[in-house]
Amino acid sequence: MHKSNFRVVEQYLTRYAEAETQLLETFPSYQYDHCLVIPAFRETSHYIKRLFNSNFRYPKTPMHLLAILVLNCPNDASHSAIDKTQKNLDYIHNKGILLWQRAHLLLFDIRSCTSERPIHVLVVNRITHSIPKKQGVGLARKIGADIACYLYHHGMSHSPWIHSTDGDAQLPDGYFQSSYFQAEDLPHQTKNQHSVAAALIYPFSHENSQLHSKCSRTHIYHLLYECHLFHYQLGLQYAGSPYGFQTVGSTLAVNTTHYAMVRGFPKLSAGEDFYMLNKLIKTSHITSLTRPVIKLESRDSNRNPFGTGPSVKALLLKNKLLSSGIFYDPMLFKLLKKFIGLFPIFSTDRNVNWQQSVKSHLGNNQESDLIISAATTIQFEKALIHSYQQFSQKKKKPEIAVHYHLNVWFDGFRTLKWLHALREKGYNQTHIINAYNEELYPISSAELGLDEMKLWDKDEENIKNQLEKWLSAIRHYQYKEEQFYTIR
Repeated sequence: MHKSNFRVVEQYLTRYAEAETQLLETFPSYQYDHCLVIPAFRETSHYIKRLFNSNFRYPKTPMHLLAILVLNCPNDASHSAIDKTQKNLDYIHNKGILLWQRAHLLLFDIRSCTSERPIHVLVVNRITHSIPKKQGVGLARKIGADIACYLYHHGMSHSPWIHSTDGDAQLPDGYFQSSYFQAEDLPHQTKNQHSVAAALIYPFSHENSQLHSKCSRTHIYHLLYECHLFHYQLGLQYAGSPYGFQTVGSTLAVNTTHYAMVRGFPKLSAGEDFYMLNKLIKTSHITSLTRPVIKLESRDSNRNPFGTGPSVKALLLKNKLLSSGIFYDPMLFKLLKKFIGLFPIFSTDRNVNWQQSVKSHLGNNQESDLIISAATTIQFEKALIHSYQQFSQKKKKPEIAVHYHLNVWFDGFRTLKWLHALREKGYNQTHIINAYNEELYPISSAELGLDEMKLWDKDEENIKNQLEKWLSAIRHYQYKEEQFYTIR
């Protein structure tokens, strides 16, 4: 590790890491190839069995994996939820050999059926020592990631990547191999905190739950929600936003140095993955991988207040598959493209009122009024003035610094607020068929099967097939080559 990176991680562990890292002083001196973080609340033991039976290998040799399992319950969890989470620990106790314990940290040796080397599982027992409700999965994920960060910093983990996933994910063969090549493909002299990606995002797809022999309605709604996620991503990419990447917590690997730079996962009950990536891209680029694909189980879930599980559950309650208005109106992204396109103008015309600048370049029309209204909602003028004041004294090309600062400020969260401000002006969310727009989608309507969708019937198998055709075309486009997201 580079000396400056070492200091960044050292400072983070000293000042901001969770208390569990202090318990690792007596941790056995095992050597691990990778660390995998899994927060788990109210899960069955099914995901643990799946992990134990996974065939994780390095490109040439079997690997030694440490799975950091953060069993957690919020402080308002029901007795049944606590009991269900406790059964995870009981299962590991029965299947593994206890190697080490200190306070609520327990290290087990698990003999896998497929791996030539054992999997070690470090259980963080935050079941009875509950987690504050408002900090939820964010704190659980941070505890696990902090432990992985500590082990790498102290030479017990060889990989600089902290892999993060969830109980609904089936990790494929070659999962760790992708990050291995990301770490090795740069010449030694170029490996610094700016040349290496801050995070890796794995491709994903939703699969029908193994609990259902036939395609379930839950799976169909997950497919529809996945279409919504890709629609939003394509919209941001069309608009020229540097934040047009997926933000699914089950599919992340975070570089240790950059993890420390942003002070770890946010302690939030939901959306910690979104906010984490929102911070990480401001430290370096983010790489979206082409393979391998992580399979996410389509299942009912209300573990978090918002996200995929609650969104799908809300769709199921409405029971209006054929008219579910969960897609952003394409017009919003067209307006977003025009707004972002004005940033270079704002960066140079510092003596001109920015609202006048919008109208002079786009015309004195409704679109300009909408853009100004949405920008005012998120206090854009305040950010613009701050940029001018901070960078106006720079001798060389201050307009470049202002433009960069605006892109940093107008991040994924503020972009979402900007879009929602416009949505309140009458651009209501729409159905999947109306969401298609040939400007936004680099894929033809024929490839997506749009004509077949217009003939949707009530046969769920047909609907599933049509959604899968839609997703297959989008995945083929999005995953054909690695994508790099960076702020300029």
